[in-house]
Amino acid sequence: MPHFKKKILENNVEIVWLGHSAFRIRILNKNIMIYIDPYNIGSNNPLANYIFITHPHFDHFSPQDIKKIYDERTKFILPRELYHHYQQSIALSPPSSYDFVHFGCDAVEAYNRNKSFHPKEKNWMGYILKINGLSIYHAGDTDLIPEMSIARGCDYALLPIGGNYTMNVEEACDACNLLKPRFAVPMHYGTIIGDESMADDFAESAPCDVIVLYPQR
Repeated sequence: MPHFKKKILENNVEIVWLGHSAFRIRILNKNIMIYIDPYNIGSNNPLANYIFITHPHFDHFSPQDIKKIYDERTKFILPRELYHHYQQSIALSPPSSYDFVHFGCDAVEAYNRNKSFHPKEKNWMGYILKINGLSIYHAGDTDLIPEMSIARGCDYALLPIGGNYTMNVEEACDACNLLKPRFAVPMHYGTIIGDESMADDFAESAPCDVIVLYPQR
């Protein structure tokens, strides 16, 4: 059965979907604000402590949206080709890991296997965030690839389902078979690619519990 929610709240961690592939993750007991791929977000979002970027496409790396949520203290975690855009930058290439004071992250490969939108050699990424005992996997723009098995057993798998540029619904279901997450959360649909019915199809077909989040902009 799908679960329809405005947000996920567990272990003092709040997960909010901002539409497309953008998420806001708040560590409540530390008052830490993390964004992943902010794009087309509202101007009333709180300032970011950390901004994670998966790759440089406009709907994932959006300087005009980043301006809404960062100041000189914000730290950026991004691919090496974007390293020089911001002062407080940490460049990662997959597979690699990085530990912050209150959480850790793993950089995971994200690429297309039979199309050219996201070449493997670019070293673009998804991320596994490890926060308060939870494992949150944001897959980035990717097909079903063997390297994502590093996230096997994660608590929350944030998976693209829109097709064309990424996995479609069927492939995302296959990814769930590989990952065996506690919950899967669909993303990368409803705006640039795919319609909202895809989330319903995914929730009905996935071999795990699915949380469909309402976008909060």
